[in-house]
Amino acid sequence: MKVIIIGGGACGASCATRLRRLDENCEITILERTNEVSIANCGLPYYCSSVISEREKILISNPERFKNMFNINVQLNCEVIEINRNEKYPPLSPEILRKINKLVEQYDKTQQVEKDSKVLSITDGTKLVREFKSRRYTVLVLQDGYEFNGSKYKSLSAVANKITGTRWNGKKFFGVA
Repeated sequence: MKVIIIGGGACGASCATRLRRLDENCEITILERTNEVSIANCGLPYYCSSVISEREKILISNPERFKNMFNINVQLNCEVIEINRNEKYPPLSPEILRKINKLVEQYDKTQQVEKDSKVLSITDGTKLVREFKSRRYTVLVLQDGYEFNGSKYKSLSAVANKITGTRWNGKKFFGVA
């Protein structure tokens, strides 16, 4: 079984360690938006009032400790913006996608991968995803067009126009040109 816990604060960390005690074979991952995991929430008033002056003293754990002690993966700086219940995974934030794209580019350079300058060919069944004005849009490529929000369109430009309200080159809008 694979479990993703969103949020690595005290409750998320407690849930993960409890689940580990119940099932030692479960693959557990914590996705935490900030750069730290498991703050002692009960110590926050003392930290805010300067009774505890060092911030590190309210940090209970870190990703390495979770991995070594509990075999729990912790991903920091990983913001979950929505959950796709049908595909059972949380989409990645634009910042994380940019980081992944940068890593792919660096890898391509080290492996001397040549990019083809031709337009990408997209086949039916492909899902095109575009974030626009803080909303995520998904288009399904069909054999004879495109499906968006339950309606069929003959061109990607028509879909882009529906989303933005202005004229767009659909392939450029969805990043396939």
